[in-house]
Amino acid sequence: MHHDELSARERAVLFTLLSQARKLSNAELESLIGIRLEGRERRKLNDLKLVESEKPGRSFVHELSDAGWQWCADELAGGPFGRANSLERAHYLMFRVFDRYMNAARLSLADLVSLDLKARPTGRHKRRDAADG
Repeated sequence: MHHDELSARERAVLFTLLSQARKLSNAELESLIGIRLEGRERRKLNDLKLVESEKPGRSFVHELSDAGWQWCADELAGGPFGRANSLERAHYLMFRVFDRYMNAARLSLADLVSLDLKARPTGRHKRRDAADG
């Protein structure tokens, strides 16, 4: 699926679900990116089988499907299409950096999003909190 078929909001939801690698409620999505996945957008991502949504109580929770993970992987390797703005172009340039690194290191998206962020990096590029003390 070409990413132009999805709105910026729908793509934002997909990448947010990827970044968290778990089920997210609409309240969590709103807290993270300022939007909820509701109505037509939810049905579209569900119908495309990119997101699995369930309603265990009064509100929905959403999770990337296997096809959603693949869509995100394809987006990392792709580039901006159509009438992308400068921010989207910059994001896709960075996405390609991540894709090249993951390929060279033989890592998957699941490996990337499940990294232990508390591990102390080595070398000259360190996390800010590690460099501070």
